[in-house]
Amino acid sequence: AKIIDNVRQLLSGCRSILPFIEGRYKLKVEDGGNATDITSSTIAVAYDVTKDTIVGTVALGGETKTTKFNNVFVNYINPDLEFSSQQVAYSEAGDVAVDDDEDLTGEFTFDTITNPYMARDFARMIYAKSRAQRTISMTCTQELMDVEPGDIIRVTDTVLNLSTQTFRVTNMKLNNDGTVGIEAAEHDSTHYP
Repeated sequence: AKIIDNVRQLLSGCRSILPFIEGRYKLKVEDGGNATDITSSTIAVAYDVTKDTIVGTVALGGETKTTKFNNVFVNYINPDLEFSSQQVAYSEAGDVAVDDDEDLTGEFTFDTITNPYMARDFARMIYAKSRAQRTISMTCTQELMDVEPGDIIRVTDTVLNLSTQTFRVTNMKLNNDGTVGIEAAEHDSTHYP
């Protein structure tokens, strides 16, 4: 495989992303949002987005059945069992009933996870994130050029009924008119250990 694909596979098992910023790849850990302590739930917000910052269209998306789960399975490698592939499951009581008794299953494989407790924690995190996954895409002023993919922004907008709601930037693009297109996913610091 290509080197970059191998690096991405290694990073998937440690909750990290590799955005390409200013001509270089940058390692960013997907955590609760604290700049210096990955175990803290105190969020360091990169930018506060308000109605004055939003200059174009805004789209707020909700959850979809394809990415919402009430059962999550994580496959991992167990070195204590002759490096065999093992699986852990995570679900919460009552969520199947909330989903109209429909089985919404997600299965994920992490070849770099070798610990059943870490695999279970990944399953719990994937599960929690899938059940609170609003997305937002918007066109903003050039002040948001200082934001990077992986950063957390806080959005306040009365029309969208958002009051200091945090989102993790997933994609950015510079538009021809000098504005910045932002795509972000809802962020909840309690999903992370």
